[in-house]
Amino acid sequence: MSEGRSRVAVMLCPSAVTAYVQGLMGAVEVIGEVVDDGAVCFGLADVALAEVAARAEEPDERALLYGLAEITACRLLGSAGDDPRELEWLLRLTGAPGRAVTAQLAMRHGCHVLTATPAVYGDFGLPVIPID
Repeated sequence: MSEGRSRVAVMLCPSAVTAYVQGLMGAVEVIGEVVDDGAVCFGLADVALAEVAARAEEPDERALLYGLAEITACRLLGSAGDDPRELEWLLRLTGAPGRAVTAQLAMRHGCHVLTATPAVYGDFGLPVIPID
């Protein structure tokens, strides 16, 4: 990631990563806008990437997933790790580790979540960009 792209503008939910791999325009367009912006980046939780990759049946899908993480505008992030109770609470609310860490990181970075499952993030006030 280049120095000019230090601010995370949007975190990708596992459902957004899946939508990207499937070529759904809602995900592709938002990611493309961040890439074109040049001043911001999108965040991708490592556990979210791993969850989607583990479900990928084709090697080409996994290559596309890991390629997403290598885009200059991508910031691959791990759990903040400093508050397991917060992460437990988020896991209970979201129902999946990838979504919980995505929510945690979105709160830390003060950014939106790109998601095909917006209701998952609505209960605790995170701003979402829904994928139709």
